[in-house]
Amino acid sequence: MKTSFRSQTDLSGHLRNRIGKYFLLFFTSLLITAYGSVQLNGQSDENVTHHPVETIINQDKGDMLQEPNEEKCGFVEVEQMLQQKYPNRLSDADFEQWMQQKIANGEVRVTRAVTVIPVVVHVIHNGENVGTGSNISVAQVQSQIDVLNEDFRRLNADASNTPDDFDPVASDPEIEFCLATVTPEGKTGANIGIHRYDGCQASYSKADMENNIKPATAWNPEYYFNIWVAPLQGTLLGYAQFPSASGLAGLDADGGEAKTDGIVIRSTSFGTTGSVSAPFNLGRTATHEAGHFFGLRHIWGDGNCTVDDHVGDTPTQGGANYTGSPCTYPGPNSCTDPGTDFPDMFMNFMDYSDDVCMNVFTAGQKTRFDAVLANSPRRKFENSQVCNGVKPPKWGDPDVQVALVLDRSGSMGSYGYMTAAKNAAKSFVGLMNITDWLSVVSFSSGASTNFPFTQITCEDVKNEAIAKINLINAGGTTSIGAGMQRAQSQLNLGNTDEIQGVVLLSDGYENRAPFVSSVLPTIPANTDIYTIALGPNSAQNLLNNIAAATGGFYSYAPNTQRLTLIYNSIRAKVTGQQLLAIFYGIIGQGQNRTHTVSVDAGITFANFSVTWPGSDLDLELTDPSGNVINHSVNDPNISFTSGNTFENYGVLNPEAGEWTLRIIGVQVTGNSDYTASVTGQSSLTMEIDF
Repeated sequence: MKTSFRSQTDLSGHLRNRIGKYFLLFFTSLLITAYGSVQLNGQSDENVTHHPVETIINQDKGDMLQEPNEEKCGFVEVEQMLQQKYPNRLSDADFEQWMQQKIANGEVRVTRAVTVIPVVVHVIHNGENVGTGSNISVAQVQSQIDVLNEDFRRLNADASNTPDDFDPVASDPEIEFCLATVTPEGKTGANIGIHRYDGCQASYSKADMENNIKPATAWNPEYYFNIWVAPLQGTLLGYAQFPSASGLAGLDADGGEAKTDGIVIRSTSFGTTGSVSAPFNLGRTATHEAGHFFGLRHIWGDGNCTVDDHVGDTPTQGGANYTGSPCTYPGPNSCTDPGTDFPDMFMNFMDYSDDVCMNVFTAGQKTRFDAVLANSPRRKFENSQVCNGVKPPKWGDPDVQVALVLDRSGSMGSYGYMTAAKNAAKSFVGLMNITDWLSVVSFSSGASTNFPFTQITCEDVKNEAIAKINLINAGGTTSIGAGMQRAQSQLNLGNTDEIQGVVLLSDGYENRAPFVSSVLPTIPANTDIYTIALGPNSAQNLLNNIAAATGGFYSYAPNTQRLTLIYNSIRAKVTGQQLLAIFYGIIGQGQNRTHTVSVDAGITFANFSVTWPGSDLDLELTDPSGNVINHSVNDPNISFTSGNTFENYGVLNPEAGEWTLRIIGVQVTGNSDYTASVTGQSSLTMEIDF
């Protein structure tokens, strides 16, 4: 309870491993026939051969919301979720103790110069044209930046609407905001501080944002204030991540939360123009959430009259106010304060009133801003010059950037390689991760870009690339150099500060310029080329030399039936995993094949996959507890990817014990070959039974 509210009191080896893993998967997808039979602690079936190796409020509510249980700001729920996810994150009580200690010790931002906050706005959309739907316009983004600059400098036109009772404590927080003029990769240009990302969804839940979108898109939070604008599900208007604190023994200042740090705003509540919708059309949702980001709680303290917002110059409130136009003051007086008992400060930016009624931060709230700006990680921005075009230091995992290059010369068709190579390429694409970058190039007499350099933001992007691969046809002579040139031109569109990879498959000798000898010296040092010599007529020495000269890997496949085995071997080698086994089998319509694997407790990650040439097979897993894992899996520790010729489960920290792979012949004409494989990180022992 307050006395008087007037008182003013942070790799290239890791990346090479990931690119190599995809290279390995490329090989694996093509193994249809195997050579010999090796049993691992089990018996063989005749058909199986083994190879070890915040909310939208009711628009008609009038002065008070009729359904106050609706969610306007998701701050409280998200904080609870973060504290469960990161046990070392400060509790509310710990944070307030830290905050009050800083304030009492005078460890606050020195009062004088205005603090300028560099901003990146991530516009999350569903493929719409710019200015349409959730892909909001530049003007709408700029209108929100303008509102933030007005509200956090008390330059808002409606500041004059602050009641006389509260005007003495009304304050200029002395915070301004600027859109970044340089990306983390060093790119500059018009509106570069607006990052557009096609998330391939019509709407997003908080879980979607926290688990997928934010980690995939965040820019270095020590240098950028990340604002995500998205079509949020339900009635949520927005939410913020509260500051972390440093200096408390036993507490991690970051707790793994850096990639989610920032605020999230509903597309139709962001800014003052474009797609905004009344009564949240004046940009105050972002002002409110930025208040949380810089350390403010809801003005009612998210409780009743016995709970405080820890600000000495705001009246105690019994709950949120949902005041709407005409914003009549005095409004409710939900609590009795000692001394002068003023009504609720419903016009405070940290209440739930409509945008038109909000107009004030107080001096006490500014003091909290000052403490956070001076002490809290990812709030100081003291070294950031991104609004002045200065590139920030590298941050986060390096990007995976791959150009997949296929020989489409006439011999690929006449030798019968083209279909198998395309299937391998499609499996390669299907097993890439969200946020990876991909281009598909093919060459014969010249080279073509079949799929331009694009970030994989969802499965739809993979499907588009796979569709383009399906259109590749064989014909013409062979210019390996042309394929290399085109691949590098695509990679040059990406982050050339990071390791980039080319995966190149060819079945013949080059007989058309440009030749490798003239192209190879132009390949930059950060590009690794992984080469596959396919068949006895391939330029094996040349392809081996390309890989050796660029730091990649070379593999020879005498025919398509060896490619999967080679691919899995390389994947295991470059990712630090072991290739535990390859299972080759034949399956018919409606039949099942099972393979069992005993997993040790030390295993940290395992991949279970199956590939086939053109039928429709399913892969199911059963964990040691008997839980069946199939396509509908909904577990953050299990990822499922699939395509027309493959399925894969990636399992993080799998349960120790016996796992079962079950291959199901869903739609098979006659019999279908398949290849199943298991790889593992750390030590994995297996007993395989058939």
